[in-house]
Amino acid sequence: MLLAVAAHHPTIRQLFSKKIPHLPSLSFRHLAAAAATTAATPTKPSKKRKRRKKAPVFATTWPFDPSDAPTPSTTIPNAGAIFCAEPPHYLGPIPPSEHHDTKEVAFVGRSNVGKSTLVGELFQQPHMVRSSKTPGRTRDTLFFALGDRTLLPFPFLLVDLPGYGYARAGQSDQEEWEEKMATYLTTRDREHLKRVFVLLDARREGMTERDVGMANFLNSNHIPFQLILTKCDAVHSKEVERVVKLIIEDAWSFQNCVREIIAVSAKKKRGLVELREACLRSVDYTGT
Repeated sequence: MLLAVAAHHPTIRQLFSKKIPHLPSLSFRHLAAAAATTAATPTKPSKKRKRRKKAPVFATTWPFDPSDAPTPSTTIPNAGAIFCAEPPHYLGPIPPSEHHDTKEVAFVGRSNVGKSTLVGELFQQPHMVRSSKTPGRTRDTLFFALGDRTLLPFPFLLVDLPGYGYARAGQSDQEEWEEKMATYLTTRDREHLKRVFVLLDARREGMTERDVGMANFLNSNHIPFQLILTKCDAVHSKEVERVVKLIIEDAWSFQNCVREIIAVSAKKKRGLVELREACLRSVDYTGT
């Protein structure tokens, strides 16, 4: 309104009749017309951006029978310190003779299941075990001693076994890796090898044929084992639940299988606490 009135004032008209240096074609009359057009144009209300709902996190422990769920009193409060207070000691692919009286847990799984990455994250040492996007990097039986000796009153080794089922590897290579794995599993007695953790990929439909074969091998040799579902961050929590149910159906008949599945994500660092506690509990350590 003020612009419209000012446009008819003689002094103002004289001032703005000259062209503005930086805008040669712009005059006061043009400004007044633009202001009137802008005032008449209705403004659109701004749209509020919808916030994406975060996907629910997956549960980390899945007992075969829900009534067997562990109580909070069964947790080990210093499990993280035992694994992470000091870097683990790498003992090489062959255990020295003086370590034959140790308690051990072993990790095994299909190639590309994320085994090496998971083992590294358990110790908060991501580069501890050589991992790669190319499966089949672990070709020997690798032994790691837990670093903290003040909290753990006895020697304890974590064993990283070669992966199985790498399709691109030659037949001779696969047979060599599996022979090393079978030699370790069958020569260690139950007083030393306390548990084998079999890793399963959450992106697959339950247990593959090779996974079932490994479970059958461990069960027939009376080796205690527990199933671990990896890469659970790559699927929805409902998909994790569905896959877990399929695995429980496949593993129900194995007498030497621990009646609880642990779901983990090395990338999101979820489920690592429960897995550390399972390792320590398997060697009869309760934290007291």
